[in-house]
Amino acid sequence: MRIDDKWLDLFTGTAFAHLTTLMPDGRPQATPVWINLADDGEGGHYLVVNSRQGRVKNRNMARDPRVAVSIQEPNRPYRYVSVMGRVVRITTEGGAEDIEALSRRYLDRPYPWWHAGEVREIFFIQPDRVFGDDF
Repeated sequence: MRIDDKWLDLFTGTAFAHLTTLMPDGRPQATPVWINLADDGEGGHYLVVNSRQGRVKNRNMARDPRVAVSIQEPNRPYRYVSVMGRVVRITTEGGAEDIEALSRRYLDRPYPWWHAGEVREIFFIQPDRVFGDDF
C-alpha cells in the first residue's frame, strides 16, 4: 500500500512515531520510535523501524507481526496519520548504518547510545490500512 503524498513528510521529517505491538497476553504495548519509509518494489511503501535486538517491541513483532503506527505533526497535532499493518521482514543487515542515518536526521549527530555488542534489527511493516486527518 502506498502512503498518500500528503502524509509523506510525517515519515521523513523529525516527528516521532508511536509503534504499538502486542504482548503475548494480547495487551497492547506502545513505544515512541524513529520512523522511515522504504519502497516496497510494487509502487507502495514499507514503514521502517530500527530497534536494538532484545527489546520487548522486537520480541513482540517477531512473535506477532500485527502492529499499528501513529504519527502527528509536532507543531500541528491535529494533523496525523495512523497505519495498521504487519511486519513482513526483519533483518540485521544494514542495521548499524540505518540507525546512524536516522540519528543524523533526528538528532543532527552520530547515534549517541551504542552499547557494547549491540545488534540493530530493521523491521519492514506492510501497511494494510492508512487513515489520516488534518483539522
